[in-house]
Amino acid sequence: MSGAMKDLFASNRSFRHVWFSQLSGMLGASIMTVSAGIAVLAYGGSAAVIATILAGRSIGLFIGYLTLGGLTAFFSSKRLMILTDVVRVVSTATVAFGIVTGAFWISALAVILTGLCESVFTPASRALLPLVVGKADLLTANGMSAVTRNAMAVAGPAVAGGMLLLVDPILGVLINCVCFALSALALVGVPDLTRDGGRLPLTPRGYWSSLKDGAHAVRSTPWVWMFTLAGGLQMFLVVGAWSVLLPVASVQTGWGDSAYGVVLAVYAAGGLIGGLVAVRIRRHAAVAGAVSIALFSLAPLGLVQDSFAICLILVFAGGAALQVGNVLYDTLFQQHVSPEMIGRVSALMMLPSTAVLPLSYLIVGVAADLVGADSVLLIGGVSAAFVMAGFALLSPIRRLELVKDEQNV
Repeated sequence: MSGAMKDLFASNRSFRHVWFSQLSGMLGASIMTVSAGIAVLAYGGSAAVIATILAGRSIGLFIGYLTLGGLTAFFSSKRLMILTDVVRVVSTATVAFGIVTGAFWISALAVILTGLCESVFTPASRALLPLVVGKADLLTANGMSAVTRNAMAVAGPAVAGGMLLLVDPILGVLINCVCFALSALALVGVPDLTRDGGRLPLTPRGYWSSLKDGAHAVRSTPWVWMFTLAGGLQMFLVVGAWSVLLPVASVQTGWGDSAYGVVLAVYAAGGLIGGLVAVRIRRHAAVAGAVSIALFSLAPLGLVQDSFAICLILVFAGGAALQVGNVLYDTLFQQHVSPEMIGRVSALMMLPSTAVLPLSYLIVGVAADLVGADSVLLIGGVSAAFVMAGFALLSPIRRLELVKDEQNV
């Protein structure tokens, strides 16, 4: 942890509460990622059931990002985050109930609710952070979040793997309930902070107007809609290929049964280092962020290597680069979008990526059967890198810089 991160953590009580909420949520999610699929199979489910449950989350996210982004105009970010955490305690417990009883359709419906809650929680958390730390400390706060996220991506599967040797896999799903509850309790300690002097009463007309205002903010801010488009293309071209073909490549290359887990751990370790590196970048942040996201393509390109050592080097570099880009663009977004619009704009920015990812999964699966996994990874990785490199050259991106003082905080 850098000195700036330590100082922020020590001096800002509200941020400590937000950070613990992040830690709890990320740990629970990473444990459940491993445990849920194993639990489905242990209770008589199949790969099709797992796919259905995953699709339910995607459906919930898409509907939520499309329709629920306006809630941040009427309720405080803190309260929305607490409410969605509490609802996710119930929905995740329902997922566990559906798995244990073999009523997997109940789990699929409950996961849709979980996705809806996530679509509210994530934009609200983006809107809350600038209220807690101020613009000048946002880069440090986002870097610390990235470090935490990737540390949990390593620790969570390790914990889940140990649990699977000792206890029923459904316990991993129930632990996620506990983590959501701990997240909500941590957020209770954050003061009710607002920038806009209060909230308007919620009415149907006012709600849809708030969504339109968010859409107008996206359309009228060139770098925002450009990044939204580039991010959607990146998701379609390379993230889908990385997600689907990583286990396939691990098997086909003959690296051994543990290769899949090792690659994921090295990727997360790279992301941890990327979070530390990002907080040191102060100039040309938008260009540096776009180039870093372009370099994520090193990770999928690593999967086509014959040497496992070279693969791990490229995966580590790709994971680090992606987190540098994510931290920089999260910070730029929170600094340059007006505080009252952050939640709405954030939801709309996530919508294209959420919509195209299931389509990417489908196309990647078919293309890999037709031309081979290596070809799909190469084409996707190189084309995505060119998209983000071209994005870095656009004039609005070259002019976009980090805020270096506390103005408007």
